Amino acid sequence: MNIRQKMLIGAGLLTLIPVVITSALLWQGASSLADDALETRTKNQLNSLRDTKRQQLTDEINTRVRSLQVLAAQRSTVEAMRALKPAFASAAKDRGGDTAVSAAEVTKYVQEQFAPEYVKRNAGSAPDLSKFIAAVDPNGLALQSEYIARNPNPLGQKERLTKGEAAGAYSQAHAQFHPGFERAQKLSEYYDIFLIDIETDTVIYTVFKELDFGTSLTKGIASGTKLAEAYGKVKQAANRDAVFLSDFAPYLASYDDQAAFAAAPIFDGDRQIGVIAMQYPIDKLTDVMSSGKTWEKIGLGKTGDMFLVGQDKLLRTNSRYLVENKQAFADLLGSKLSANQKASMLKKETTIGLVTIDSDATRPALAGQEGFIDFVDYRGIKSAGSYGPLKVQGLNWGLVAKIDEAEADESINEINRGSLIRALAIAVGVILFAGLAVTVFLRQLLKPIQTLSETVQKVAAGQTNARSQLVQQDEIGDLGRAFDGLLDDRIAALEKASKENETLNNSVIDLLQAVFQLSNRDLTARAPVTEDIIGTVSSSINQFSDETARTLAEVQKIAQQVAMTSESVRVQSVMVEETARAEREALDAMSDNLSQTTSQLAQVAQLSEQSNKAAGLAADATQNALAAVQGTVQGMDQLRESISDMEKRFKRLGERSQEISTAVQLINAISERTHVLALNASMQAATAGEAGRGFAVVAEEVQRLSDSSRQATATISQLVGNIQAETNETLFTVNRLIGDVVRQTDLAQRAGVQMNQTQETTQQLVNLVRQIAQFSEQQAQLASNLQQSVLDINAGTEQTSTAIAEQTASTQSLADSSRQLTAAVGQFKLA
Repeated sequence: MNIRQKMLIGAGLLTLIPVVITSALLWQGASSLADDALETRTKNQLNSLRDTKRQQLTDEINTRVRSLQVLAAQRSTVEAMRALKPAFASAAKDRGGDTAVSAAEVTKYVQEQFAPEYVKRNAGSAPDLSKFIAAVDPNGLALQSEYIARNPNPLGQKERLTKGEAAGAYSQAHAQFHPGFERAQKLSEYYDIFLIDIETDTVIYTVFKELDFGTSLTKGIASGTKLAEAYGKVKQAANRDAVFLSDFAPYLASYDDQAAFAAAPIFDGDRQIGVIAMQYPIDKLTDVMSSGKTWEKIGLGKTGDMFLVGQDKLLRTNSRYLVENKQAFADLLGSKLSANQKASMLKKETTIGLVTIDSDATRPALAGQEGFIDFVDYRGIKSAGSYGPLKVQGLNWGLVAKIDEAEADESINEINRGSLIRALAIAVGVILFAGLAVTVFLRQLLKPIQTLSETVQKVAAGQTNARSQLVQQDEIGDLGRAFDGLLDDRIAALEKASKENETLNNSVIDLLQAVFQLSNRDLTARAPVTEDIIGTVSSSINQFSDETARTLAEVQKIAQQVAMTSESVRVQSVMVEETARAEREALDAMSDNLSQTTSQLAQVAQLSEQSNKAAGLAADATQNALAAVQGTVQGMDQLRESISDMEKRFKRLGERSQEISTAVQLINAISERTHVLALNASMQAATAGEAGRGFAVVAEEVQRLSDSSRQATATISQLVGNIQAETNETLFTVNRLIGDVVRQTDLAQRAGVQMNQTQETTQQLVNLVRQIAQFSEQQAQLASNLQQSVLDINAGTEQTSTAIAEQTASTQSLADSSRQLTAAVGQFKLA
């Protein structure tokens, strides 16, 4: 890569990096501003929806409650209450009073119509309503039978029956007032309207005609429900404006659907005569929250939703996600719902009262706080939401408007992508313009540099008179003129170096001759020491040769000493072996004499004179044996001293071997330094160029000499290692031989003691020869013991001979190793 390319790359990087950083910062700033703006927009939009829907819900609930109050105050309602109340009391009488038939008809209706519808809307089977049927009074049963069980209209349309089949006051009153209440129920979009007698706590009229019609709120199917709660709150109202709205809860008469009830007193003048109640339409709150299920139109996008949560943390509105895809919604909730809750939700197609929500948005809303938060919704999906309380008609609910975070960030991502594309386009334009400018600038800047480069190439090609001759008055012109001056100086220096190289080559030739002699193991050779760098190499080689010669001379001297010592030990071993052989022969002779002495003891009495002579001979033989044993002991002592001296010599030989190893390490270090010196010389020769080629040859030969020296030192190290191994084995054998000699010496000393005893006994034999006849038996036993001792001495002598033979073999091995060491060292020619 030339300088033009490097400067182009450098200028490109200097242009690219600031542009990229600036573009990145601008994009990041724009992205951050867009992020903040869109987050603020999302927050404001959700807050606005929350406040708007809160007001709409408040208006919706208050409007329905006020409409109920208006209905309660109407004259027609008061007249209906006056007419229906006594008519209800006579209903059973007007219809014949057959309670059993009415009960059977109601039971049949429950089994054939109510129970299947209940199962259709709920998980599990329908509950047993027999106890509630039994609790209905005869008047209620008669009216349920007429207006529900025998009502020809299908289930869910029972309100179409205006007048019953039976004649009577209730049928007339129902036909008179039912159309008005039905119209009010349809216009106000109530689920149902109830008229309740406060004297009997009985529902005497309903529009929709479910099983709560004609029952008691204290013991019938509606007892303990939110209807009974609302009725109880206004049963004894203090004034005609009293009203109560209950919360949502399951209502059995409506197939356990969620139901809320509002109740208001009915006054006739200043006297309360009854209570009117309405069942709140279950889907009306959802319609208000979603503006008729148009979530996208009101700004909630494809994933947004608004919902109400009661103090029990159950939904009071239907979820958008269930409406749009109920099965996917049920699968998404997964284990958050029980199997029964999931089945009921799918059958009822509603989440009201079935799905529990306890999130970071609902908790502060139920606590009366409002705000905006990023949270994980009840589906487990990250969302952004606005929350706040809804307090109306004594109810305290939480309201949440939310949208999935992914959708909320979608606009931000699009803006970020657009900003990124614009930033990249700007960066590319700036880079292209900068690249064009840099190219023009570098063309002018690099022209003199190109001239310098061409000059260098010409000089490298051998045109020593080539010069740049730059005239620019800038740094590059100064560089060119300085370069021309440098060329002049360097060419003059090269000519001088050429002359010096000739002298250096002569020194190298002398050095190579000396190295050749050293490589032929002639350590007397000397390299001539000159004043140049070759003189330093020659001095190092001479020092290396001297140290190697001294070391090898010491090794040769030690090898000769080992050889002499080994020969001396071998001679002593031969002498000891001969002495042992003589002792063994003497002991054999002694054994024979003792055998003869024992055989002749029987003739002691007749041959006393001969016994006296034989005793003298025995005394002489014993004396000789004693002298032989003592000589053996002395020989053993001398042998032990010789072996100990040989052990010391071998130890000194091992120490000398260690010294040889140290000298070899020193030689190896010198070789390493010579190798490094050769490398330095090679680098110097390479720096000198053509003029240093001859010196490079010298450096190469020095390096070869260094390699040869290292190989030679490796060979010496191996030989020294072998010597040390043989020396250690010989030391082991010598130590074992010393132990054997010590044991044989002990045996010889014991033999000497026995010989002394034998000598004393023989002397006694000479002195007591006259009494030999009397003690012949004792003498025979004593001779037998003496013979056994001689046999023991003979066995010990044989062991001594075996040990001496082993010592002789070890000594011969040591002598062979010494000769090998001497031969290895003798390959070198020493001074």
